Amino acid sequence: MEEMDKQENKPEDNQEDLAAAWSEMLNESEKKGGSQEDLAAQWSEMLNKDKNESVDADIHQTLLKKSEKKESFTKEEFSPEILNKLDILLDIPITITVEIGSKSMPIEEILKLAPSSVIDLDRYLNEPIDLKVNGVLVAKGELYQVDDNFAIKITEILTKEERVRLVSSQIRG
Repeated sequence: MEEMDKQENKPEDNQEDLAAAWSEMLNESEKKGGSQEDLAAQWSEMLNKDKNESVDADIHQTLLKKSEKKESFTKEEFSPEILNKLDILLDIPITITVEIGSKSMPIEEILKLAPSSVIDLDRYLNEPIDLKVNGVLVAKGELYQVDDNFAIKITEILTKEERVRLVSSQIRG
């Protein structure tokens, strides 16, 4: 009977351990001035140390099957253990950047910039803009306005192969 109680309490204890570890990493990150990426990497590392690798394998297999079929996910397809892990991961903040263009300028020109200055960018008005997640290009879209805010309408999601090709071309030259 005691063994059953220990097994039943195990997921709760595990959740408490995860919450404590998360809090500790958050405090360390704030003290060190660490970035969100560092915190996410630490959190990922901690999750990888989790002894329940079969759940991780189940998540990976389910995601892999769905991505091959280009289907969406429903919560009913996952076990409660997987849902708990996904909930933790889904709360990690990630920086999304929309890049409408860029330009290289010598420091001398930058120092001459004034409030009325106009900088011409390397893109045309009708050219798609880039959506980057943590600095990695993942999609392209069109610039829109929603109320008084800018917005982006996703027109294309880059495949993993396209992202690898872009990164390798940036490294080469």
